[in-house]
Formats: sequence, structure tokens, C-alpha cells
Amino acid sequence: MNVVPAITATKTFDESFAREVMRSERLRITVVVIGLTIIAGRWASLWLFWPETIELQLGSALNLAALSTLWVVLLTYELYVLARLTVLLRRGKRLPTIFRYTNAFVEISLPTMIMLFGLEASSPAYVLYTPPAWAYFLFIILATLRLDFWLCLFTGLVAAIEYTLLTIHVVSQPQTGPIDPLLIAPLSHGVRVGLLIGAGVLAGLVSLQVRRQFTRALRSVEEQNRILGMFGQHVSPAVVDRLLSQDVELGGEVRHVCVMFLDIQGFTSYSESRQPEEVVTYLNRLFAVMIDAVNAHNGIVNKFLGDGFMAVFGAPITDPSDCRNAVAASLEIVRRTEAMSAAGEIETTHIRIGLHAGEAVTGNVGSSARKEYTIIGDVVNLASRLEQLNKQFGSTLLVSETVLQRLGDEALRAVQTLPHGPMQVRGREQAVEVFEIQPTA
Repeated sequence: MNVVPAITATKTFDESFAREVMRSERLRITVVVIGLTIIAGRWASLWLFWPETIELQLGSALNLAALSTLWVVLLTYELYVLARLTVLLRRGKRLPTIFRYTNAFVEISLPTMIMLFGLEASSPAYVLYTPPAWAYFLFIILATLRLDFWLCLFTGLVAAIEYTLLTIHVVSQPQTGPIDPLLIAPLSHGVRVGLLIGAGVLAGLVSLQVRRQFTRALRSVEEQNRILGMFGQHVSPAVVDRLLSQDVELGGEVRHVCVMFLDIQGFTSYSESRQPEEVVTYLNRLFAVMIDAVNAHNGIVNKFLGDGFMAVFGAPITDPSDCRNAVAASLEIVRRTEAMSAAGEIETTHIRIGLHAGEAVTGNVGSSARKEYTIIGDVVNLASRLEQLNKQFGSTLLVSETVLQRLGDEALRAVQTLPHGPMQVRGREQAVEVFEIQPTA
């Protein structure tokens, strides 16, 4: 089972998040382009059908020409940024930071330039209360889609500085006709400057929250992919959910586990007289049932061993019911295998299972290029030996005394146990109490 190294996983996350930021940036620019197009269409309609309105708003045809040129340049610029973003996304590259700040500066300066053109149309002070003055807030709101707190704050600060400079310039101009003193009162404009800065901070906080949600979502997907990469496709969705929710440590640690070894009796003879395709089909059909049984009882298939496998209960998630789950899974495997054989769904099949429980070291073993989640310890060796002892007794399911002791009274009443006495197991000096388990009639 291949596992993505930590450095590579972090790099993958950073790249994924950068793509999400660029997609959000592309959405923001698309909104800006649509808005600019709508406003350009409105001005074109006014110029064609109500030219006197345009003259009233802009003061002269020269202003209209200059503003139209500005509008075309800005729209062309935004379309260029949109196209570049699309190309960078396809190539998997990022938008340079300086380019993002430059784009923010250009966009937030648009209301300022529009108001400068409107100075000739009316008394200068009134320009500060026209719709373009409120467009600052629109661009600050759209800045949240940049998913960058400092860019949002930068947008708000630039808007505040430009509005302050514009106000100083406007108030210093001679006013045409009487004007309400409140329009040029420093306090009213100071409040608006404060609102612009506050809006930038608020937009930054919102973008920060959205960014965190993006991060959590991407981290969740990354963690799920990491777990699936660690355990292959042989982990039930329930186990994956528990791994994600419990922040399980996958490094080396000692756990109490129950290990299952399973083998198909007579498989070598069977495979010798069959085509490879038949053998694979047979194994897939049989293993599908067995894996379902292991998953249903909170176990995982850790290794496939040709015509058998090793499964573990109690890791990577500690489970005090590991032995009960292992016995229940074993009995279900036996029952379903016999049912499939009786129904003619598969060739008549007999299996052998050995179970032993105890302390084992669990965790990732390997290198940065390839790792495997594995179980190491005497518990593994003894479970394998018990599976092989089935040949001697002609049995199907053998367990150690340790497993039997951890079943509990209720589970013991649901099965029949047949002691085979202390057995000398290859590789161990001390004899092992071995029991055969059968379901009650």
C-alpha cells in the first residue's frame, strides 16, 4: 500500500488550496467584468437616447470620451486578468502576489477616477455623495473572494486614502452655488474614511473565516485520502469516519489486538486445474464476502497472502471488543462460505481460521517512498500457527485461550467450545491452550 510522504502531502495541499483561491479570484473578476459591462451598456443607452442626461452627469463630451476610454481600458485589463487566471489554473501555476495587489489597487481606484471626471458636472462637494463614492464598499465586499486578509485590508486602506485625498481636493475647489455645510464637514467625511477602513478589516475577517473553512474541507479530504492510501480499499466507511474523527496516531505504538489468519483449504490443487481467470473470479467472489464480514465487525484486512489474508481487530482504533468482533466475523465468514458452497455459487470450499490476541506494535513501516501499516509481534506469529493447526484437528476455527477469556459470558453462550489441550506450537517454548469454536446448533 503506497502512502504519500508528509512533505509531498503538504505540497499537494498547498497546491490544492492555491487552486481554490485562484478559482475564487476568477469568480470575483467575472463579477467585476459583468458589472462593468452592464454599466457600459447603461451609459451607451443614455448617450444614444438621452444625451442631455450624460451631459448633466459628466459635464462635457470630453469627459465622456475620457471616461469611456478609461472604461474600455479597465474592461480590457479585467478580461486579460481573467484569461491569465484561466491559463494559470490549467497549467497548475499560481498568480504572483504582486499582481494580486496591483489588481486590487487598480480596481479600488476606479470610483476615485469616476468622481474626478464628475467634478465639472456639479458643485465639487456633491461628487462625494454620488453613487461612485459607494462603489468603494462594493469592491471591498468583492475583495472577500480573494481569500486573503491582508489583500482585503489593503483594499480598504487604499479606498480610505484615496477618498481622503479626493475629499481634500474637492473641498479646496470653489463651490458653484450654495452648499450644505455638512457636505464639507470634516467629521462626516472622517466617519466615511473610518467605515472604509472598518469595511476592509471586516472583509478580511470574513475572507479569513472562508479561508479556514476551505482549509478544513481540503484537510479533511487530504486526511481521508491518506487513510484510504494507508489501508487500501479494505477499510469500511465506518472505520474511516472513526479514524477521521478520533485523530488516530498511525505511528508506531503498542496496542492490544486480535489477529485473524485465514486460509482456503486445498486451494493449490484447485488452482492447478483451473484457468487463471477462473481462479481470480473465484477469489474475488469469496474475498468480497469475507472482507464484508471483517468490515462489519470493525476489523481491517491488513494483508492478502495469496489464497488467504491477515486481518486485525483493535487497530488502528482501540476496541475493547476486539476478540468478540474477531470471533463474530470468523463465524460469519464460515457461515456465508458454507452457504455459497451449498448454493453452488462457488466451488465447494473449506477454510481455516486462527485467532490470537495480545499486545503488538502497530504503525507505519517502510520508507518515505513506500510505507505499510503493519502489525508486529508474537500475537501475529501465534495466530498464523493456530490457523495451520486446523489441518491437524480437521477443524475450521481455532483460537487461543487468551481470545476465549476475552469473549465474555454472553458471547461464550452463543458458541460451542472444544478444548484441544495445551499444544506445542512451532516457534514457542511454552505450550498454548488451543480451543475450537463452533456456532451453537
